[in-house]
Amino acid sequence: MMVLLVVAGIAVAYGSTNNTGNGRDSTERVCPAGAPPDALNSFGWLAVAERFEDHWVRFTEVFALIPKVDLRASNSYGRLYIENWTSGMNIKPPCYVQGGEAVFETNSTARVFYHVTLCTSNSPETNLMYSPCEELKTLRGRVELPAGRVSLAMYIVPTGNASWDRWDHVYCSRVENFLGTCGHPEKVVKNFTVPCHCGIEAVLSYLRERIEGAGFEQVSSNGTNGNDVFSEVHRLTYRGPSGYLYLEVAGIKGMNATRVFIALGDEGMVKAVSGVFSSG
Repeated sequence: MMVLLVVAGIAVAYGSTNNTGNGRDSTERVCPAGAPPDALNSFGWLAVAERFEDHWVRFTEVFALIPKVDLRASNSYGRLYIENWTSGMNIKPPCYVQGGEAVFETNSTARVFYHVTLCTSNSPETNLMYSPCEELKTLRGRVELPAGRVSLAMYIVPTGNASWDRWDHVYCSRVENFLGTCGHPEKVVKNFTVPCHCGIEAVLSYLRERIEGAGFEQVSSNGTNGNDVFSEVHRLTYRGPSGYLYLEVAGIKGMNATRVFIALGDEGMVKAVSGVFSSG
């Protein structure tokens, strides 16, 4: 049970803007660079709140990878390596509010648990994790993974000027073996801004250009109208010299934000990972 808790706990824009607070800004076509203050690798746990004049909206996304473990024998069949792998391939979103990356390896089957919440409130209280919601939307998923290796990245990109709070998971080491816990550390940063923002179309264009520049060829592209949490969802797949790549870019409802998810590895592993988004 403690293993589950560790993992779960675990740009200036060009042109005019027309932000609607739904994660989409059709007028912006460039994606300048910028990062939040004291940025940490918060893979597996994204939690941000956007402050408006009369309310706030909080988005939380948990992506928990659970390998098989034998606690009596102190044996784990999986490892999670906290590393920023997208920078070396030049496919990292250039502008973000919060994000994280990791590489997961398992020599047996493993599971992914996925949980997203979108919370809205007009309360003056803005404690990221514990303030009550007047409206709450959720998405859940759970899938089984084959043995293998997969590189993963998840980011929240601002689509307009905004004031943010974020709640980071702080890893105790660069390698997680899922056999113990270090007390579930955390870091809260309140009322900050980032020196950048870009629309969802610009995010898509930026990432597609760089993925294709890294030698990947597009296999499929699919856009949907979204769901209770996301205003629109774009899913693309690629094949390239480094394996099979899945890209998902989704506008977050009621927020000036877009969520980016990238998975790279063996085709079977990547398809299994991406299946969690439609398994709920």
